Amino acid sequence: MDKTFAPVLGMPLVVHTIDQFESSSLVHQIVLVVAKDSVGRARELIQHRAYSKVTNVCVGGRRRQDSVRSGLEALSSCEWVMVHDGARPCLEKPYCNED
Repeated sequence: MDKTFAPVLGMPLVVHTIDQFESSSLVHQIVLVVAKDSVGRARELIQHRAYSKVTNVCVGGRRRQDSVRSGLEALSSCEWVMVHDGARPCLEKPYCNED
């Protein structure tokens, strides 16, 4: 099983991460990079949760830097980028809020 979708507190792990960014006024778009065999599951999750900031779901690469590149190429124009591992949902608020 892809650890990104492992259940934590009744929801897939990645939901806890996306929720943090989705609720941030500083975040305008989210690109979710997942394993090839998880793309369908990720798209279903995005639709089911009605995330408005997730603009793309794309396939990651063999190495982390390949996955980051894939995500960057899927972004619309932007001034700042934050790269975050969705399988690690513990995110401190200052990283995605103005407070």
